[in-house]
Formats: sequence, structure tokens, C-alpha cells
Amino acid sequence: MNSQYLFMLVGFLLVSYSIIANEAIQIIDTFLSSNSKNPWWVLWLFVYSVLLGVFFL
Repeated sequence: MNSQYLFMLVGFLLVSYSIIANEAIQIIDTFLSSNSKNPWWVLWLFVYSVLLGVFFL
């Protein structure tokens, strides 16, 4: 494999991860503001589980 293709692949993976992480944070913000009537601990438990899935899976 050519080193140029390796750098392109690494760059693509980093950009993809950045976009997914940014979208997850924006969706969580919308989720928290639209469900403000629920208990705070339920909301944050859900947010924590989503973030674990996005960042570590």
C-alpha cells in the first residue's frame, strides 16, 4: 500500500469521526431541550449511554 493512500485513509477516518461526534453533540442538545420535563438524571443517563456508543464503539 502506498503511503499516500495510507495518509488519505487516516485523514478520511479522522474527518468521519469528527463529523459523527459533532452531530451526536448537536442531537443531544436538541434531546435535552425537548425533554426538559423529564427528571435530569434520566436524561443524563440516556446521554451518557449514547456518548459511550458513539465514542467507544
